[in-house]
Amino acid sequence: MHESKELPGLKKKSFSVFFGEGEIWFEHPDGIYDNTDLAIEKLVNDSKEFCRPSRPSLIAVNVDETDVTDELVGAVSEKPVSGCKRFTRAAIVGADSTAVRKFKRALSNAPFALFFTRDFEKAKEWLVSEEV
Repeated sequence: MHESKELPGLKKKSFSVFFGEGEIWFEHPDGIYDNTDLAIEKLVNDSKEFCRPSRPSLIAVNVDETDVTDELVGAVSEKPVSGCKRFTRAAIVGADSTAVRKFKRALSNAPFALFFTRDFEKAKEWLVSEEV
């Protein structure tokens, strides 16, 4: 287990940014490695911000260098689906094939389009594109 003080993901802030013709919320529970509880805590704390009605309806969640456990998938899946606001598109960035399967299963009935990639630029382009 990594020491929490050293985790790059805990130092990294989540934020929204204008890109192309839209605004995207970038959620960063990445770089938290095997500290699932800390990754979930960061997500829950950030959800107070990204669930605000004034925030973008496009979200990219970066899980690179974080162990994607069932608990983390549940937390990531719950917030955008819980009705905190209406998301129209979500991109999961950095998930390996096992994590992608977990997310697809958990988000199979999500009311928004979903995209998986390991490339942040592709995620941004897809989120603001017309394609579904």
